[in-house]
Amino acid sequence: QFVDYAFYVAYGMIGLMIGLELLAARDGSGFMQFMRAVTTPLLAPFRNVMHDPAVGSSRVMLSYVLALVVYGLIHLALKGVFRILVHRDSTKL
Repeated sequence: QFVDYAFYVAYGMIGLMIGLELLAARDGSGFMQFMRAVTTPLLAPFRNVMHDPAVGSSRVMLSYVLALVVYGLIHLALKGVFRILVHRDSTKL
């Protein structure tokens, strides 16, 4: 359950960053600085992987969407591994 919770928090933070970038939130605001500080470790591997198109001051952060997809796949893989390990341990009893 801890792994699920950690991934759900990460999904929420990345989704919020996508929304803030889409709405062209001001980089100088305290909340935006906080969000950048928190999500930088999660999003750093995906920066500049894809071109992020801009319309005016709004940006569609495709690299962040890619991060959501990759973290979702990692989450599913970890749940599968844990399910196998729990099933294996319960059959030994």
